[in-house]
Amino acid sequence: MKKKENLSLITKDGSEVQVNVEVANTFIKKAKGLMFRKSLGQNEGMLFVFDKPYRPSFWMLFTYIKLEAIFFSDDGNIVDILPMNPGLRPLFYKPKADAKYVLEVNQGFCIRNSVDPSVKQPILTFTNSLFDK
Repeated sequence: MKKKENLSLITKDGSEVQVNVEVANTFIKKAKGLMFRKSLGQNEGMLFVFDKPYRPSFWMLFTYIKLEAIFFSDDGNIVDILPMNPGLRPLFYKPKADAKYVLEVNQGFCIRNSVDPSVKQPILTFTNSLFDK
């Protein structure tokens, strides 16, 4: 079983939604991501943590789940949300602005949970202070 962490996202109405995530904070974990997974729980995902903000590219090669990538600035605000579809050839998904964190969840998560970039406060908070850098 992979170690999981909890994080909270602030919704449009100010409430919180909890997400149980695997953390990809090494080169190997980031490269593998959610490859070969057949399913992902409703409030589960993978959080990619980068050393500094930049515009990372993501692909869906060997990924069988429709995903949504939520890109966060270093201060926890959403900079982009991209739907990502499974495919056999590499299609690259890149945010429109620099991101330090990327949360991959099931497609439709943001609509179901009212997570929206219009919220102008840090919406990403960690229950584990390890990531509060």
